[in-house]
Amino acid sequence: MFNFKDKNVIVTGGAKGVGHAIAKAFHQAGARVCIADLHVDDTGSQENMLFVQVDVSNKKSVENLVQTVLQTWGTIDILINNASIYPVSDFLALSEDDWDTMMNVDLKSVYLCTQSVSKVMVQNKRPGTIINIGTIDALHPSWGHSHYSAAKAGAWSYTRAAAKELGQHGIRVNMVSPGLINRPGLADQWPDGYGRFMDRAALKRVPEAEDIANACLFLASDLANSITGVDLPVESGVLSAAAY
Repeated sequence: MFNFKDKNVIVTGGAKGVGHAIAKAFHQAGARVCIADLHVDDTGSQENMLFVQVDVSNKKSVENLVQTVLQTWGTIDILINNASIYPVSDFLALSEDDWDTMMNVDLKSVYLCTQSVSKVMVQNKRPGTIINIGTIDALHPSWGHSHYSAAKAGAWSYTRAAAKELGQHGIRVNMVSPGLINRPGLADQWPDGYGRFMDRAALKRVPEAEDIANACLFLASDLANSITGVDLPVESGVLSAAAY
């Protein structure tokens, strides 16, 4: 059902966490995958995998990433804008530097990467898919995440605008928005938050990183060839909980 043989995929922030799960899923589905991350060594490749060190908030660095992929594989078919930071900061204590850093990494990067990759797709007259990783915090802010929520809400609006303008070129642009994502020890490290999520989640489970990856596989596949400009929440139904 998900066969991405001969497809070239870029996953930003793909060295760990959700990004790594997404990169692994596409690789297992037959794609050539570029893991683009600030925390990888110098550019290198191995068995349909390419590793490129990139600062997604810097235009020259992003352009270097795109050129490296093109020089290696010739085309780009899928872009996953996953790179993100999400530090917690009290609303009244949030500094201007913290705000700017958040906007650069979580919002500006989406613009830089999407524009750079879509230009290649348009020039090559090659349809493609772009998926931005958002968060349910964009519309339902969590405590201490005012800057994170604002950046991701901007990314969601940008997703819809890009879908509208790039659709004429056969480029689909969508968003996948996780809620809480499980990791080893999470229930013990944050019992209060974990418990509150479980109480509200219709499915009574915390999504795994692989669940986010599977959503990306679907939206990038031919099964979704008429889907663009949408946000797919992956949050076990926590948004369906009663407001009061």
